[in-house]
Amino acid sequence: MGSLRELHLILTYCCTEECDHCFVWGSPQQSGVMTLEQVRRIFDQGQALGSLESISFEGGEPFLYYGVLLEGVREGRARGWKTDVITNAYWATCPEDALVCLRLLTQAGLDGLLLSEDAYHGPNEEPLPGNAAAAADQLGIASATIAIREAAASIDAPSSAKGEAIKGGAVRFRGRAASRLTPGLPQRGHGRSWSPAPTKSW
Repeated sequence: MGSLRELHLILTYCCTEECDHCFVWGSPQQSGVMTLEQVRRIFDQGQALGSLESISFEGGEPFLYYGVLLEGVREGRARGWKTDVITNAYWATCPEDALVCLRLLTQAGLDGLLLSEDAYHGPNEEPLPGNAAAAADQLGIASATIAIREAAASIDAPSSAKGEAIKGGAVRFRGRAASRLTPGLPQRGHGRSWSPAPTKSW
């Protein structure tokens, strides 16, 4: 069995957007955020494994709870882990604002910034991801773009036996995507219907 090397924390389900492809049902109507106590407890468990190398903060939109995000990055870095954040960059309304938001995270030890930018995030005339990427570059933070491709009409693809590495495979819709992106696509649910929104608990 392999060792756990990367840990993803859903800092909150609350988000500025309600994207069709969101697998955690993030939206402005969602609530709940991890407390620092919960983050530290998870970090303690991760450190006890002895194999963890990196922490990724996501959501929802983790920048909505900037204080918890900032301290989480700082404490993760203090434990020797690489840190990154996945964001839609709603906070990067202009280059100066983007620099202000990222400067403290840089000082806390943020290594990477993953920016959601695709048609599923809705029409956006403001260059938010571009502002965030430029600020990250200026501050020495690695950045990359996450873009969701449009769903294909075919679900047939090679699969792998249980316990083997996944080779190929079909798209699996989870969360809101299961209800919003599947109309017109062939569905194979193995006798099960698509799941409704799950009950959230930390």
